[in-house]
Amino acid sequence: MSDDLFEKIVRDKNPPIKRDGITGLALPIESRESLEKISEAYSPVYRLASRETITSSRTEVKYIVSSPQLKFFSRGDAYPKEDIEFGGREFDLTKKIGAISVFGEELFFDSGILKMSRTLPELFSPQLGVAIEAACISGNGVIEPHGFIHDCNKIPATGTSGIVAYEDIEAIFKTLKAEYLPNAAWLLNQDCFVNLAGMSKNGIQLMTPNNIGDSDGFMFGKPVFITALPAENPITFGDLSHYKILEREPVIDKLSEIYAQNGFIGFRLTKYMDAMLLHPDAIIALEI
Repeated sequence: MSDDLFEKIVRDKNPPIKRDGITGLALPIESRESLEKISEAYSPVYRLASRETITSSRTEVKYIVSSPQLKFFSRGDAYPKEDIEFGGREFDLTKKIGAISVFGEELFFDSGILKMSRTLPELFSPQLGVAIEAACISGNGVIEPHGFIHDCNKIPATGTSGIVAYEDIEAIFKTLKAEYLPNAAWLLNQDCFVNLAGMSKNGIQLMTPNNIGDSDGFMFGKPVFITALPAENPITFGDLSHYKILEREPVIDKLSEIYAQNGFIGFRLTKYMDAMLLHPDAIIALEI
């Protein structure tokens, strides 16, 4: 859908469009990309995870979790294969996140002030990113996605002070399987980041700054991202591409009738998604 068509439908008070059983108006491509880009800035997990957009009307999607195990074998031998987890993991795309924002009618109908295809993504994206990040980390798996912190492998902290030590960082790094290292990244909560930012060993700084990229620094050559990890798991390390997100394109509903008597027009954003960690050993969390 083009920006012009989106503006026309929104401003001409056309009824919502129903697509694949989901009521709502799809955002233009550029608006959707803007929504995702801004949301990613507020959600490192959403940015680093493996995401797939579902276009069918199915609410339950099964995903096979086995990966091919390639190896050399003799001529005449059978091809190597891995035991498949038949049925896979089941994603529930009835889980949804949404919010409502309200505009004054005078401001809304002055098309020279607001371009809705740009304004709506800018308005919803920051909080959408924050909410998705919280759910992807520690979501309950019932009305929220399955937070990866519940399923990933964990190792205990070396001390009892509640402060992450240099030895903990070494232990986490050594625990992660080598196959996950190429795409591995560190996630730290704010307190842990402040603690580790000035830490050194034998005169060598543990964390180095990143002045050109989108991460908050590097440890052991791997990018560091600050996020809202819980106090009991202040740091994780691993390959978040094994955290799978299945999602639908976000949709917008115009809520004219509800707010019209007060001189307002409301917009509701809805996004359906589910997520889960496919391989628990792909991410290591420190447990304090």
